[in-house]
Amino acid sequence: MARSRLIALAVVCWLALACTPAKNVHGPETSLTGKEVARLLAAPAARVATLQAAGVAKFELLDSTLVAEMLLVVDRQAGMRLDLVSPFGTPILSTIVTPERVILLKFTRNVYVEGPANEDTSEQLLGMTIPPQLLTQVVLGGFVSEAKKWRPAAPNKDDDTTLEYFESGPWRAGLDAEKQRLRKLVRIGDNPVVVSWDSFKDIDGIDLPHEISIERTNERQRLVLKLGNVHINQNVDRDLLRPTPPPGWTVLRIGGTR
Repeated sequence: MARSRLIALAVVCWLALACTPAKNVHGPETSLTGKEVARLLAAPAARVATLQAAGVAKFELLDSTLVAEMLLVVDRQAGMRLDLVSPFGTPILSTIVTPERVILLKFTRNVYVEGPANEDTSEQLLGMTIPPQLLTQVVLGGFVSEAKKWRPAAPNKDDDTTLEYFESGPWRAGLDAEKQRLRKLVRIGDNPVVVSWDSFKDIDGIDLPHEISIERTNERQRLVLKLGNVHINQNVDRDLLRPTPPPGWTVLRIGGTR
């Protein structure tokens, strides 16, 4: 009798396993297609032509932290400028990124540094192994990618499991599918760069992040921008993106710029 019951139990277990749906070998289940992912990534930059904001910037490197007030100007076509100033209004550093150049104005040392807009310059001047133009998209809350074949990906150990994840080439994106928001973007590699967006607010009918974090995990380096007093799609003075070296400053040009 005991043997018969054991055989019956084994048969039930076998049937239960046989009737269990097979796991999705193509990746995690998702409510988004690859084209929808690309559209959501690019949506913020498509709707915001210009952005101007004040706020606070916090830069963390190892165990050191620098906090400064900031002024941010972004023109989707022409580039962006981030000015850091002291609580007394004294300029500390200006970073300008255009499709052609990356420029640093170091006011504490009276040094003007300029280089071509490529990843080598980004690494030397900004400490980030990403295309400089990506910064313009990041502060607008989006990412315009040539990659169209975004595929679902399983969350990593430390990922927010409320997000849906997708990968394409060296990029990994975390999306809030319900609210149609890009929340996380990772440049995968030996020295990964992690971008995250938070504190979303409605500005003129557009859902925009008011906190942006850019992190190099291996280097323990992190830049956090907290935006306030945000204005979008208004006229921007593009001369702010074309500074010239102030008289008497040291001028350094790298990568063949003139």
